[in-house]
Amino acid sequence: MRVAAISLVPRLFCSRPPNILSTNASFPFVSPQSPIFSFSSSAISSDPAADDTTSTADPAAAAALLQWGCTPAEVSTILRRCSSLPLPNIRSVHDKLEILNTLGARGPDLVKILIRRPLFLSRPLASDIDRRLEFLRTLFPSDPRALLRAVVCNPSLLTFDVDAILLRCADLYERIGIPRPVLGRLLFSRPTIIPCSSLDDDKLDLIRRIGLRPHAALYKYAVSIIAISRFDTIRSKIANFERFGLSEDEVLSDLFARYPSALTLSVDKIQRNMTYVLGIMKLPVRAVIEEPKLLSVNLDRCLKPRFLIWRRLQEVGLKPRGKELTVVSAMRMREQQFLKAFIKCHENEDAKSLMELYNSAMVSRRLAESSKKKIMRKAFPY
Repeated sequence: MRVAAISLVPRLFCSRPPNILSTNASFPFVSPQSPIFSFSSSAISSDPAADDTTSTADPAAAAALLQWGCTPAEVSTILRRCSSLPLPNIRSVHDKLEILNTLGARGPDLVKILIRRPLFLSRPLASDIDRRLEFLRTLFPSDPRALLRAVVCNPSLLTFDVDAILLRCADLYERIGIPRPVLGRLLFSRPTIIPCSSLDDDKLDLIRRIGLRPHAALYKYAVSIIAISRFDTIRSKIANFERFGLSEDEVLSDLFARYPSALTLSVDKIQRNMTYVLGIMKLPVRAVIEEPKLLSVNLDRCLKPRFLIWRRLQEVGLKPRGKELTVVSAMRMREQQFLKAFIKCHENEDAKSLMELYNSAMVSRRLAESSKKKIMRKAFPY
Protein backbone atom coordinates (compact mmCIF):
# COMPACT_ATOMS: atom_id res chain seq x y z
CA MET A 1 0.00 0.00 0.00
CA ARG A 2 2.86 2.33 0.73
CA VAL A 3 4.26 1.85 -2.78
CA ALA A 4 0.84 2.42 -4.30
CA ALA A 5 0.41 5.62 -2.34
CA ILE A 6 3.77 6.98 -3.40
CA SER A 7 2.95 6.31 -7.05
CA LEU A 8 0.10 8.79 -6.77
CA VAL A 9 2.40 11.68 -5.96
CA PRO A 10 3.47 12.45 -9.56
CA ARG A 11 -0.18 12.53 -10.65
CA LEU A 12 -1.12 14.99 -7.95
CA PHE A 13 2.00 17.00 -8.67
CA CYS A 14 1.23 17.23 -12.38
CA SER A 15 -2.42 18.03 -11.88
CA ARG A 16 -1.83 21.19 -9.83
CA PRO A 17 1.72 22.42 -10.50
CA PRO A 18 1.12 26.05 -9.45
CA ASN A 19 0.75 25.19 -5.76
CA ILE A 20 3.77 23.03 -5.11
CA LEU A 21 5.38 25.88 -3.18
CA SER A 22 2.91 25.46 -0.36
CA THR A 23 4.25 24.44 3.05
CA ASN A 24 1.05 24.30 5.08
CA ALA A 25 0.60 20.53 4.90
CA SER A 26 2.37 17.48 3.53
CA PHE A 27 1.77 13.83 2.85
CA PRO A 28 2.69 11.65 5.86
CA PHE A 29 4.76 9.26 3.74
CA VAL A 30 6.97 11.97 2.21
CA SER A 31 10.02 13.28 4.00
CA PRO A 32 9.67 16.88 5.17
CA GLN A 33 13.20 17.47 3.85
CA SER A 34 11.80 17.32 0.29
CA PRO A 35 9.87 20.59 -0.18
CA ILE A 36 8.96 19.79 -3.78
CA PHE A 37 6.23 17.43 -2.51
CA SER A 38 4.84 19.79 0.12
CA PHE A 39 1.18 20.68 -0.49
CA SER A 40 -1.51 22.69 1.19
CA SER A 41 -5.09 21.60 1.43
CA SER A 42 -5.98 24.03 -1.37
CA ALA A 43 -3.37 22.46 -3.65
CA ILE A 44 -5.69 19.60 -4.50
CA SER A 45 -8.88 21.62 -4.25
CA SER A 46 -11.18 21.63 -7.25
CA ASP A 47 -12.33 25.18 -6.49
CA PRO A 48 -10.51 27.68 -8.72
CA ALA A 49 -11.02 30.36 -6.09
CA ALA A 50 -8.83 28.37 -3.73
CA ASP A 51 -5.85 28.72 -6.06
CA ASP A 52 -4.33 31.66 -4.21
CA THR A 53 -0.67 31.12 -4.96
CA THR A 54 0.73 34.06 -3.08
CA SER A 55 -0.89 32.98 0.17
CA THR A 56 0.07 29.29 -0.07
CA ALA A 57 3.51 29.65 -1.66
CA ASP A 58 6.87 29.51 0.06
CA PRO A 59 7.00 32.82 2.01
CA ALA A 60 10.74 33.21 1.40
CA ALA A 61 10.31 32.97 -2.38
CA ALA A 62 7.37 35.37 -2.43
CA ALA A 63 9.20 37.81 -0.16
CA ALA A 64 12.28 37.72 -2.39
CA LEU A 65 10.20 38.58 -5.44
CA LEU A 66 8.34 41.36 -3.63
CA GLN A 67 11.58 42.80 -2.30
CA TRP A 68 13.05 42.70 -5.80
CA GLY A 69 10.25 44.97 -7.02
CA CYS A 70 7.49 42.70 -8.31
CA THR A 71 3.90 43.65 -7.57
CA PRO A 72 1.64 41.15 -5.74
CA ALA A 73 -0.12 40.39 -9.04
CA GLU A 74 3.21 39.69 -10.75
CA VAL A 75 4.32 37.48 -7.84
CA SER A 76 1.09 35.50 -8.15
CA THR A 77 1.65 35.06 -11.90
CA ILE A 78 5.28 34.03 -11.40
CA LEU A 79 4.55 31.47 -8.69
CA ARG A 80 1.68 30.05 -10.73
CA ARG A 81 3.93 29.70 -13.74
CA CYS A 82 6.96 28.22 -11.98
CA SER A 83 6.97 24.52 -11.29
CA SER A 84 9.04 24.88 -8.10
CA LEU A 85 10.89 27.35 -5.92
CA PRO A 86 12.12 25.11 -3.09
CA LEU A 87 13.30 26.84 0.06
CA PRO A 88 16.85 25.33 0.04
CA ASN A 89 17.52 27.10 -3.30
CA ILE A 90 16.37 30.55 -2.20
CA ARG A 91 20.00 31.76 -2.40
CA SER A 92 20.01 30.79 -6.08
CA VAL A 93 16.80 32.75 -6.59
CA HIS A 94 18.43 35.83 -5.04
CA ASP A 95 21.49 35.41 -7.28
CA LYS A 96 19.39 35.21 -10.45
CA LEU A 97 17.32 38.23 -9.45
CA GLU A 98 20.55 40.13 -8.87
CA ILE A 99 21.78 39.18 -12.37
CA LEU A 100 18.52 40.39 -13.90
CA ASN A 101 18.80 43.55 -11.86
CA THR A 102 22.19 44.32 -13.42
CA LEU A 103 20.52 44.00 -16.84
CA GLY A 104 17.79 46.45 -15.85
CA ALA A 105 14.97 43.90 -15.66
CA ARG A 106 11.80 44.58 -13.70
CA GLY A 107 8.72 42.60 -12.70
CA PRO A 108 7.05 42.53 -16.15
CA ASP A 109 10.33 41.36 -17.71
CA LEU A 110 10.62 38.50 -15.21
CA VAL A 111 7.05 37.43 -15.98
CA LYS A 112 7.87 37.27 -19.72
CA ILE A 113 11.05 35.30 -19.00
CA LEU A 114 9.18 32.71 -16.95
CA ILE A 115 6.47 32.39 -19.59
CA ARG A 116 9.16 31.37 -22.08
CA ARG A 117 11.30 29.38 -19.63
CA PRO A 118 9.25 28.29 -16.56
CA LEU A 119 12.23 26.61 -14.86
CA PHE A 120 14.48 29.66 -15.07
CA LEU A 121 14.42 30.32 -11.32
CA SER A 122 14.59 26.63 -10.43
CA ARG A 123 17.54 25.49 -12.55
CA PRO A 124 21.08 26.49 -11.48
CA LEU A 125 23.22 28.69 -13.70
CA ALA A 126 26.78 27.75 -14.61
CA SER A 127 29.60 29.25 -12.57
CA ASP A 128 30.94 31.31 -15.49
CA ILE A 129 27.95 33.65 -15.59
CA ASP A 130 30.28 36.69 -15.55
CA ARG A 131 32.04 35.52 -18.73
CA ARG A 132 28.66 34.85 -20.31
CA LEU A 133 27.38 38.34 -19.55
CA GLU A 134 30.65 39.84 -20.78
CA PHE A 135 30.25 38.05 -24.10
CA LEU A 136 26.57 38.99 -24.47
CA ARG A 137 27.44 42.65 -23.92
CA THR A 138 29.75 42.49 -26.95
CA LEU A 139 26.66 41.72 -29.05
CA PHE A 140 25.02 44.98 -27.93
CA PRO A 141 27.90 47.41 -27.29
CA SER A 142 25.90 50.60 -27.78
CA ASP A 143 22.47 49.61 -26.41
CA PRO A 144 22.37 47.90 -22.98
CA ARG A 145 18.58 47.75 -23.10
CA ALA A 146 18.82 45.60 -26.23
CA LEU A 147 20.63 42.92 -24.20
CA LEU A 148 17.69 42.79 -21.79
CA ARG A 149 15.27 42.50 -24.72
CA ALA A 150 17.31 39.60 -26.11
CA VAL A 151 17.35 37.81 -22.74
CA VAL A 152 13.60 38.30 -22.34
CA CYS A 153 13.09 36.94 -25.86
CA ASN A 154 15.33 33.92 -25.18
CA PRO A 155 16.26 33.36 -21.49
CA SER A 156 18.45 30.42 -22.52
CA LEU A 157 21.15 32.95 -23.46
CA LEU A 158 22.06 33.03 -19.77
CA THR A 159 22.61 29.26 -19.70
CA PHE A 160 24.69 28.59 -22.84
CA ASP A 161 28.30 27.46 -22.47
CA VAL A 162 30.63 30.30 -23.41
CA ASP A 163 33.31 28.33 -25.27
CA ALA A 164 31.24 25.52 -26.77
CA ILE A 165 28.23 27.57 -27.94
CA LEU A 166 28.54 31.36 -27.66
CA LEU A 167 32.09 31.89 -28.92
CA ARG A 168 31.74 29.14 -31.51
CA CYS A 169 28.66 30.82 -33.01
CA ALA A 170 30.24 34.29 -32.98
CA ASP A 171 33.38 33.01 -34.74
CA LEU A 172 31.22 31.17 -37.28
CA TYR A 173 29.45 34.36 -38.38
CA GLU A 174 32.52 36.58 -38.18
CA ARG A 175 34.31 34.31 -40.68
CA ILE A 176 31.60 35.00 -43.28
CA GLY A 177 31.43 38.75 -42.71
CA ILE A 178 28.80 39.18 -39.98
CA PRO A 179 30.22 40.99 -36.90
CA ARG A 180 28.96 40.51 -33.37
CA PRO A 181 26.70 43.61 -33.21
CA VAL A 182 24.89 42.40 -36.34
CA LEU A 183 24.58 38.93 -34.81
CA GLY A 184 23.01 40.56 -31.76
CA ARG A 185 20.33 42.23 -33.90
CA LEU A 186 19.57 38.89 -35.55
CA LEU A 187 18.67 37.44 -32.14
CA PHE A 188 15.37 39.33 -32.21
CA SER A 189 14.20 37.77 -35.48
CA ARG A 190 15.87 34.35 -34.93
CA PRO A 191 16.05 33.65 -31.16
CA THR A 192 17.54 30.17 -31.76
CA ILE A 193 20.34 31.41 -34.01
CA ILE A 194 23.12 30.86 -31.44
CA PRO A 195 22.52 27.20 -30.49
CA CYS A 196 21.22 26.07 -33.90
CA SER A 197 23.62 27.65 -36.40
CA SER A 198 25.92 25.47 -38.49
CA LEU A 199 27.64 26.04 -41.82
CA ASP A 200 29.23 23.26 -43.86
CA ASP A 201 30.55 23.25 -47.42
CA ASP A 202 27.09 22.59 -48.90
CA LYS A 203 25.52 25.54 -47.09
CA LEU A 204 28.42 27.83 -47.94
CA ASP A 205 27.95 26.90 -51.60
CA LEU A 206 24.28 27.91 -51.38
CA ILE A 207 25.25 31.26 -49.85
CA ARG A 208 27.73 31.84 -52.68
CA ARG A 209 25.13 30.98 -55.33
CA ILE A 210 22.59 33.40 -53.86
CA GLY A 211 25.00 36.13 -54.89
CA LEU A 212 24.56 38.62 -52.03
CA ARG A 213 27.61 40.51 -50.82
CA PRO A 214 28.39 40.86 -47.09
CA HIS A 215 27.56 44.58 -47.17
CA ALA A 216 24.10 43.95 -48.68
CA ALA A 217 21.13 44.63 -46.41
CA LEU A 218 19.62 41.16 -46.90
CA TYR A 219 22.89 39.24 -46.61
CA LYS A 220 22.71 38.69 -42.85
CA TYR A 221 19.12 37.42 -43.09
CA ALA A 222 19.89 35.00 -45.91
CA VAL A 223 22.94 33.62 -44.10
CA SER A 224 21.15 33.23 -40.75
CA ILE A 225 18.20 31.40 -42.31
CA ILE A 226 20.49 28.98 -44.13
CA ALA A 227 22.63 28.50 -41.02
CA ILE A 228 19.74 27.47 -38.75
CA SER A 229 18.05 25.26 -41.38
CA ARG A 230 18.85 21.66 -42.17
CA PHE A 231 20.40 21.18 -45.59
CA ASP A 232 17.86 18.48 -46.50
CA THR A 233 15.04 20.90 -45.66
CA ILE A 234 16.55 23.58 -47.88
CA ARG A 235 16.92 21.13 -50.77
CA SER A 236 13.29 20.00 -50.44
CA LYS A 237 12.06 23.61 -50.57
CA ILE A 238 14.18 24.37 -53.63
CA ALA A 239 12.81 21.24 -55.33
CA ASN A 240 9.29 22.41 -54.48
CA PHE A 241 9.82 25.64 -56.44
CA GLU A 242 11.34 23.70 -59.33
CA ARG A 243 8.04 21.81 -59.74
CA PHE A 244 6.42 25.11 -60.77
CA GLY A 245 8.91 25.87 -63.52
CA LEU A 246 11.71 27.73 -61.74
CA SER A 247 15.28 26.57 -62.18
CA GLU A 248 17.56 26.09 -59.19
CA ASP A 249 19.60 29.16 -60.13
CA GLU A 250 16.43 31.27 -60.40
CA VAL A 251 15.30 30.11 -56.98
CA LEU A 252 18.64 30.98 -55.37
CA SER A 253 19.89 34.07 -57.22
CA ASP A 254 16.53 35.68 -58.01
CA LEU A 255 13.94 34.60 -55.43
CA PHE A 256 15.99 33.95 -52.28
CA ALA A 257 18.28 36.91 -52.95
CA ARG A 258 15.24 39.18 -53.15
CA TYR A 259 13.23 37.50 -50.37
CA PRO A 260 15.31 35.25 -48.03
CA SER A 261 12.27 34.51 -45.86
CA ALA A 262 10.92 32.30 -48.66
CA LEU A 263 13.12 29.60 -47.11
CA THR A 264 11.08 29.78 -43.91
CA LEU A 265 7.74 29.09 -45.61
CA SER A 266 6.42 25.54 -45.44
CA VAL A 267 6.22 23.31 -48.51
CA ASP A 268 2.44 23.11 -48.10
CA LYS A 269 2.01 26.89 -48.05
CA ILE A 270 4.20 27.33 -51.12
CA GLN A 271 2.23 24.68 -53.02
CA ARG A 272 -1.15 26.22 -52.17
CA ASN A 273 -0.14 29.80 -52.99
CA MET A 274 1.77 28.90 -56.16
CA THR A 275 -1.10 26.71 -57.41
CA TYR A 276 -3.56 29.58 -56.94
CA VAL A 277 -1.27 32.24 -58.44
CA LEU A 278 -0.41 30.19 -61.53
CA GLY A 279 -3.63 28.21 -61.99
CA ILE A 280 -6.40 30.63 -60.96
CA MET A 281 -4.86 34.09 -61.24
CA LYS A 282 -3.05 33.05 -64.47
CA LEU A 283 0.07 35.01 -63.57
CA PRO A 284 3.47 34.01 -65.01
CA VAL A 285 5.93 32.35 -62.69
CA ARG A 286 8.20 35.39 -62.92
CA ALA A 287 5.52 37.39 -61.11
CA VAL A 288 6.34 35.47 -57.94
CA ILE A 289 10.02 36.43 -58.23
CA GLU A 290 9.18 40.08 -58.87
CA GLU A 291 6.63 40.14 -56.03
CA PRO A 292 7.51 37.48 -53.40
CA LYS A 293 4.67 38.80 -51.22
CA LEU A 294 2.44 36.46 -53.22
CA LEU A 295 4.11 33.56 -51.41
CA SER A 296 3.74 34.81 -47.85
CA VAL A 297 0.23 36.30 -47.80
CA ASN A 298 -2.60 34.21 -46.40
CA LEU A 299 -4.42 32.36 -49.17
CA ASP A 300 -7.88 32.44 -47.60
CA ARG A 301 -7.74 35.87 -45.96
CA CYS A 302 -5.89 37.86 -48.60
CA LEU A 303 -5.07 36.18 -51.90
CA LYS A 304 -8.50 34.74 -52.76
CA PRO A 305 -10.76 37.62 -51.59
CA ARG A 306 -8.70 40.33 -53.23
CA PHE A 307 -8.35 38.49 -56.51
CA LEU A 308 -12.12 37.91 -56.60
CA ILE A 309 -12.67 41.66 -56.17
CA TRP A 310 -10.15 42.40 -58.91
CA ARG A 311 -11.83 39.95 -61.28
CA ARG A 312 -15.30 41.39 -60.54
CA LEU A 313 -14.04 44.89 -61.31
CA GLN A 314 -12.72 43.64 -64.64
CA GLU A 315 -16.04 41.93 -65.44
CA VAL A 316 -18.25 44.98 -64.77
CA GLY A 317 -15.83 47.53 -66.22
CA LEU A 318 -14.94 49.32 -62.99
CA LYS A 319 -11.48 50.55 -62.07
CA PRO A 320 -9.80 50.95 -58.68
CA ARG A 321 -8.78 54.34 -57.33
CA GLY A 322 -5.29 54.86 -58.72
CA LYS A 323 -4.00 54.33 -62.23
CA GLU A 324 -0.97 52.25 -61.23
CA LEU A 325 -2.84 49.71 -59.10
CA THR A 326 -2.64 46.10 -60.25
CA VAL A 327 -3.75 42.77 -58.86
CA VAL A 328 -0.22 42.25 -57.54
CA SER A 329 -0.03 45.62 -55.80
CA ALA A 330 -3.40 44.87 -54.19
CA MET A 331 -1.75 42.05 -52.23
CA ARG A 332 0.73 44.45 -50.62
CA MET A 333 -1.90 46.78 -49.18
CA ARG A 334 -3.27 46.86 -45.66
CA GLU A 335 -6.89 45.80 -45.51
CA GLN A 336 -8.36 49.27 -44.92
CA GLN A 337 -6.19 50.67 -47.70
CA PHE A 338 -7.39 47.93 -50.04
CA LEU A 339 -11.05 48.54 -49.19
CA LYS A 340 -10.74 52.27 -49.89
CA ALA A 341 -8.90 51.78 -53.19
CA PHE A 342 -10.92 48.88 -54.62
CA ILE A 343 -14.38 48.89 -52.99
CA LYS A 344 -15.43 52.05 -51.14
CA CYS A 345 -14.38 54.35 -53.98
CA HIS A 346 -17.35 53.23 -56.13
CA GLU A 347 -21.05 54.14 -56.12
CA ASN A 348 -23.25 52.88 -53.30
CA GLU A 349 -24.80 49.92 -55.14
CA ASP A 350 -21.52 48.80 -56.67
CA ALA A 351 -19.69 49.21 -53.38
CA LYS A 352 -22.38 47.23 -51.55
CA SER A 353 -22.19 44.38 -54.07
CA LEU A 354 -18.39 44.30 -53.93
CA MET A 355 -18.43 44.35 -50.13
CA GLU A 356 -20.82 41.40 -50.03
CA LEU A 357 -18.53 39.45 -52.36
CA TYR A 358 -15.50 40.34 -50.24
CA ASN A 359 -17.17 39.35 -46.97
CA SER A 360 -18.41 36.04 -48.37
CA ALA A 361 -14.90 35.22 -49.61
CA MET A 362 -13.44 36.07 -46.21
CA VAL A 363 -15.89 33.76 -44.44
CA SER A 364 -15.06 30.75 -46.61
CA ARG A 365 -12.29 28.43 -45.43
CA ARG A 366 -10.48 25.41 -46.67
CA LEU A 367 -12.12 22.08 -45.97
CA ALA A 368 -11.61 21.02 -42.32
CA GLU A 369 -9.80 24.29 -41.52
CA SER A 370 -12.01 24.90 -38.48
CA SER A 371 -11.28 21.44 -37.09
CA LYS A 372 -7.50 21.77 -37.17
CA LYS A 373 -5.87 21.48 -33.78
CA LYS A 374 -4.27 24.66 -32.55
CA ILE A 375 -0.93 24.05 -30.83
CA MET A 376 -0.10 26.71 -28.27
CA ARG A 377 3.57 26.96 -27.38
CA LYS A 378 4.18 28.66 -24.07
CA ALA A 379 7.93 28.09 -23.97
CA PHE A 380 10.86 27.32 -26.22
CA PRO A 381 11.13 23.67 -27.28
CA TYR A 382 14.68 23.38 -25.97
